[in-house]
Amino acid sequence: RRQDATMETAMKRWNEWNEKVKSCCSKRWGTGVAILGVTFGLIALGLFAPPFQELGWKGWFSLAVIIVLLFGLVHEVGPTHVQFATALGVLVVFQCVDSEGALAGFSNQGISTITVLFIVAAAITRTNSLVLLCPFFTSAHRKNSLRSVLAKLCIPLGAASMFLNSTPIYVSVLPVLSKIVKTTGIAPSKIMMPVSISLILGGTLSLIGNMNNLLVASLAVDDGGLVDRDGQPLQFGYFGISKVGSIYFAVGLVYVWLLAPIEGMLPSRHGAQLATKNVRLYLLFLKVTSRAKMTIGCSVKDLERGVSTTDRLVELHRGDEVLVAPGQDTVILEGDTLVFHGQLETLINIYKGDGGLYPVGIEEELVDSARLNCSLYEVAVSCNSTLLLGKAIRETCFPGHFKGVVLAVTSHKGTDLGIEKLGDHVIEGGETLLIEARPSFYRQFATDQNFSTVHPLEGVSPPIDDWLHITAGLIILAAVVAIPPTGIVSIWVTAIGGSMLLVATGCISLQDAYSAVDISLVLTISFSFGVGAAVQQSGVGLAIANSMVICLSPLGPIGIIAAIYICVGLLTEVITNAGAVALFFPIVSSILKDGSVVGLNSYAACYALMLAGSASFITPIGHQLNLMAHAAGGYKYSDWLRFGLPLQILLGIVGVPGCFFFYQG
Repeated sequence: RRQDATMETAMKRWNEWNEKVKSCCSKRWGTGVAILGVTFGLIALGLFAPPFQELGWKGWFSLAVIIVLLFGLVHEVGPTHVQFATALGVLVVFQCVDSEGALAGFSNQGISTITVLFIVAAAITRTNSLVLLCPFFTSAHRKNSLRSVLAKLCIPLGAASMFLNSTPIYVSVLPVLSKIVKTTGIAPSKIMMPVSISLILGGTLSLIGNMNNLLVASLAVDDGGLVDRDGQPLQFGYFGISKVGSIYFAVGLVYVWLLAPIEGMLPSRHGAQLATKNVRLYLLFLKVTSRAKMTIGCSVKDLERGVSTTDRLVELHRGDEVLVAPGQDTVILEGDTLVFHGQLETLINIYKGDGGLYPVGIEEELVDSARLNCSLYEVAVSCNSTLLLGKAIRETCFPGHFKGVVLAVTSHKGTDLGIEKLGDHVIEGGETLLIEARPSFYRQFATDQNFSTVHPLEGVSPPIDDWLHITAGLIILAAVVAIPPTGIVSIWVTAIGGSMLLVATGCISLQDAYSAVDISLVLTISFSFGVGAAVQQSGVGLAIANSMVICLSPLGPIGIIAAIYICVGLLTEVITNAGAVALFFPIVSSILKDGSVVGLNSYAACYALMLAGSASFITPIGHQLNLMAHAAGGYKYSDWLRFGLPLQILLGIVGVPGCFFFYQG
């Protein structure tokens, strides 16, 4: 019996293991095929490709590490910067790259410029400078055609991305886009992707318009061995890429303008609704001031359209009159107090969307001094609080003791709370409040006995939205952009000086400046420099470059330019733009230094690399803007392929000859 039981247990475990293996194989068969294909491909390279036959063990090891890195990036096995750091660490341990090459990214001027420009872009965003364009954007109405709306949006926003990073621009105009969708009745899918594409294309108009442009220019200058036709080191002008970039931008916009309205190319879809299961709901109280340019004159229907059923305006206070569940046609007027009921994320978007919506209890004339350096905090009231429990909000010491103001409270009692004024609400233990306070609030009261938890909400400081800071921000931005082309100082110097002035003038607080920098992206770029150095030092870059030359040299320089564009364009669809550019640059550098392709101009190859690094339109994972548009527009993956693939091919047909004819001679 014991033997039978043992055999039965063993057979049971064997069957379970066998089922797991079958399940894994059925789910990962594509991965297995890819691994086998790569293995046989590497064997074939070693046997039949002369450039790879001379590759040493460090070269083969580096190539294997890069293939594993690409596999991990495609399958998203971890954060991008962590994967690049791990790959670089392995290459350093096995001495495939020296310390100078591994750390090159952390001393690179281009990366520091990108980092500082994050602060500049965030400051312009926070001052709500784009409010100047809102009347132009929101003048669209139901009589306007989709093509008219697209022209009003894509042309100025694309031009704006020539001077600012496209991501903060897109974040800033999302509320405007939502309002246009509500006003015109156009499906979000007809707006979100076209605007995203126009911003990406606009980045090809100048050196700072796209992060990849600065990255390529920095790599080329630091390389040292790349020269122009006269033997001089490469120097990339501010508008050097504009010759081909302007045609690239124009052709892309015409494509979007003509084909986006066609249902077969870009289907009408609506953004996904926010889930409401197990989500804490708030009641948010905001006062409509004279500065609320995007809210005054709107109807309740306009404010509520496009959000879930739990996110709505439950009350409108107008003087002594209280409108409970105001009608859909009710128009919002200056001086109204709005009571919103909904999820935290939705209410924060409302709060950030219009700088003229103030917390109840703060005077409009005191807004500049009271809100300039404020942030949002979610706090839970302790059951042992001696200052807050059992007191109405107006009786508490929030403004005096905590130097803050209550924006919203959790709606444990449903929406009945709105019947009373916010100041009359009696605070209970365990209740959660959304408050606006200075950065010092967290340091002073994170362990205060009146709160059980204090949670800072990063990146949600109130927009300033006043003419003084708007004017200061735009003047500083103009100086940052206009001075480098004169040759007086570099963009690195003006970016640092501009960011310092923006902080000094109060256009952005230090806390917001810290949170504006995408640390993971900066680390990704820095680590990718080290991986790129390993590609070059181990000989992999030279081997791949020689193989490309052998295959494409009969086509001449334009064949090499086309190969650069196609390879990087495909690579950037599955990994980050910066990673694709950094990994492929050593190959381009090796081709240029080798001199096997007679007449190939360094500028033509580098500008092709810049364009290809921006050409990410086929998948939503290829660019950060694509991911944002994917969620906002409710797209399917097939929508990107259907609309983006023809655009990718068209831009390649334009970009490759453009780089050849404009920069080859």
